Amino acid sequence: FAVFHGYEHGALMPAGASPLAYLSGLLAGTVLLQLMGVLIGKILRHLDNNSRLLRITGGVIAVAGGYLVLALLWPIP
Repeated sequence: FAVFHGYEHGALMPAGASPLAYLSGLLAGTVLLQLMGVLIGKILRHLDNNSRLLRITGGVIAVAGGYLVLALLWPIP
């Protein structure tokens, strides 16, 4: 999956774009998304030692992801 995903990002690079600038932006966006996920997880864990809030949040994110996949497979006309 990762190989095809990386290839797709490279294929979507605009024709006149600098590969270094494009890769830098892609890398910065990936790092920021990862850090935000870790930070949100740590905050939720700090707020609720029982981790119930963390589990509910994870469930909501999973349902949202499932919805996005289903919306791709069966678009609403």
